[in-house]
Amino acid sequence: MGSHFFNVFEPIHLGLFSEDDARQMIQRPSQAAGMRFSKSTEDFILDLCGPHPFFLQVACFHAFELAREYPRFGGQVHGQLEERVQADLECHFEYFMKGLSEDEQRVLARLPDAGQSESPPEILKELERKCLVRRCNGVYKFASRAFARFVREYVGTTWAAAVAEGERRMATVLFADVAGFTRMTEQHIPEQILAIIKPALQMFVDAVDRYGGSIAAFGGDGIMALFGVPTERPDDAVRAVRAALEIQANVAEYARELKQNKGVDFSARVGLDTGVVVLGEIGGKQHTEFTAYGDAVNLAERMEELAEPGTVAISDHTYQQVRGRFRTESLGQLEVKGKAGAVKAHRVLGETRNGH
Repeated sequence: MGSHFFNVFEPIHLGLFSEDDARQMIQRPSQAAGMRFSKSTEDFILDLCGPHPFFLQVACFHAFELAREYPRFGGQVHGQLEERVQADLECHFEYFMKGLSEDEQRVLARLPDAGQSESPPEILKELERKCLVRRCNGVYKFASRAFARFVREYVGTTWAAAVAEGERRMATVLFADVAGFTRMTEQHIPEQILAIIKPALQMFVDAVDRYGGSIAAFGGDGIMALFGVPTERPDDAVRAVRAALEIQANVAEYARELKQNKGVDFSARVGLDTGVVVLGEIGGKQHTEFTAYGDAVNLAERMEELAEPGTVAISDHTYQQVRGRFRTESLGQLEVKGKAGAVKAHRVLGETRNGH
């Protein structure tokens, strides 16, 4: 009876609880045992496991175990509870995933934290029947945060899978390059250029990786990165702008060292746009690369070209996604190559104090 596992001789298909029933499942045993959990702990368990009966049973078992270890069981122990539940449920999550079709797995891998994007409704309904997703206010979401974490860590969509679908994605595109690169090549021999550029490009890549972006292309002095490919997230634009600011902060420090040690002036420009991109592959049989096409790619590159050295310029599309999260100033209406009319642009000055 102390185990949270149980066996049955016939398969029983259980549906998800209502929130009230889920809370009762947490409250009644704890009350009967004389160790009722606090409201914050109940909320934490519900957020972690959702209204899934079995996931809740596992979480409550570990919560009881931790309550015995820590008489003042509270928020400081929630991290331990999450790790124990996650580890215990992993084998069950793997079992669930093995029973899903490739299409069902792909839909789960693309399901953002805020809810469904452009996923086939019939597949979402089947996943709902299997109690892996649930519908809230007309939007499908993961049935539990624990299962969402498992999917993010083990089943993330790959570039190859996304391209195979002929995928259209909403993404934030980031271009970063070294300002004055042509002039630099005229003043230094190739070995010196490589020694200067290589650390800078690594800074670009490190910032993109840190905030969950993907490098789509390298140039001689810059990169193109995508946030939202291969996996979409609701805060793609915010993370892209944070990466851009980190690039400029790191480059500024690097530039001071270069100036002091080698007398070289150095700076970078970063530009971003948010919009629909189409994924594809280029190359031949010997070498193939994945990349993205679309107006958002072109406009992000124009934003980078228009940015002053040492700054981050974003289109109005990106600004609408991140406003209030960053301090910005308007650059007004700018004439952009390839655009019939002027476009709005903004300079990002930094993140707001609370990030919201």
